[in-house]
Amino acid sequence: MHIRTLAGVAIVVAFAASSSAFLAQANTSEYTSADRDFVMKAMTAGDAEIAQARAQLSTHDATVRAFARRMILDHVAANTHLAQLAEQKGIPYPHVNVNVTSEPGNAKPNTATRASTPTGRAMSARAYMQREVSEHQVAIALFKTEAKSGTDRDIEVFVGNTLPLLQGHLKMAQDYLAGRRVTMPPLAPPSENNPQPAKSPQPEELP
Repeated sequence: MHIRTLAGVAIVVAFAASSSAFLAQANTSEYTSADRDFVMKAMTAGDAEIAQARAQLSTHDATVRAFARRMILDHVAANTHLAQLAEQKGIPYPHVNVNVTSEPGNAKPNTATRASTPTGRAMSARAYMQREVSEHQVAIALFKTEAKSGTDRDIEVFVGNTLPLLQGHLKMAQDYLAGRRVTMPPLAPPSENNPQPAKSPQPEELP
């Protein structure tokens, strides 16, 4: 009887250990292919935005220069945040234009996607802003799709926080092309999950 009891305890312990191992493994694989594809596409698009903005820093148009500086600031912050999430979850991502120094989870950008998105090419200020309208429309659609089909809670929060930022970028570019006064939305307040720098909550009008 005593032997049977010990055997029963051993089985329960073994089952609990195997269950814990299974749950630990499951927690590292909670993301879906949709989450993985979103991370790669969003960061590749962000990288393109940064490269294109850097090419506009020498333009004579003061409004476009200020807009380009904001694109660099916002998209480096967004890419860095998304890279940190990808690191935590083991999701491959392109290790470009991010303030993340560790190596796990890194992946080369999708060359097919990048080939269809020329980056860093000099263009007129107006052509650049026209491109910003079309690319932000694509990015917003990507984020809205992830909001509907993604399963990772942390990525869902990132999408919810970043989507208004992208919509603000789009409005700025549209206002510029329409000849309206361009108003720069305030930066999001800094937090543990949002590495953007603090700034006055008041919107800023560009030159």
